Amino acid sequence: MFSTYNKALECLARGPKSVKDLTRWLLQRDFPKDEVDATIERLIARNLLNDRPGTASILIADVLRQLDAIDAARQDTARMG
Repeated sequence: MFSTYNKALECLARGPKSVKDLTRWLLQRDFPKDEVDATIERLIARNLLNDRPGTASILIADVLRQLDAIDAARQDTARMG
């Protein structure tokens, strides 16, 4: 589910989506339905997704910054061996 969740966050970072639109977008990219459903529930529970446009844009930006920091740390660790 981690990759499904990350892909959903990337999609939301490009602009607000409705629950229906994000669900359809993920399913079109061949993510398993059970993972998509769990991802949607997780995003709603964290108030990162709802059908009111723009509600979570600040939170999404924060999450993406955190993911970037994690990726940078992983790359640094890999470079150091």
